[in-house]
Amino acid sequence: MPEECHEMALIYDEEAQATGWHGPAVVFGLAFRYTKPGQTLIDIGIGTGLGSALFHKAGLNVTGMDISEEMLGACRKKGFAARLVHHDLTVSPYLFGDASCDHAVSTGVFQFFESLDPVFGEVSRILRGGGHIRLCYR
Repeated sequence: MPEECHEMALIYDEEAQATGWHGPAVVFGLAFRYTKPGQTLIDIGIGTGLGSALFHKAGLNVTGMDISEEMLGACRKKGFAARLVHHDLTVSPYLFGDASCDHAVSTGVFQFFESLDPVFGEVSRILRGGGHIRLCYR
């Protein structure tokens, strides 16, 4: 399995482009007007960083969390995330303080969960008042 994860991390961005997946652009388009440069954004299931790269380019400080060390490694190589955390998204608590992020995004990961209750509970806890979450299912 680790070899399969490594392979997937290497080709993930190329496959997303080849299949015409526009989830990250859609999420950015929906959320951009609510953001300001310098704010913090957490990408739940950041993977290789596709879902949050546009937010970084817009001046947000990106933090990401993912269960896959291989995907985090691919994201780390891109050099834009301020912090990357290895964590199982179904396990509470997340490793962030209460009201510690301005916004949250998640693209292409929730279809893997049996229940989203832990995710939404934790995102509600870590978002500051007035924060927004934008989601995109694959």
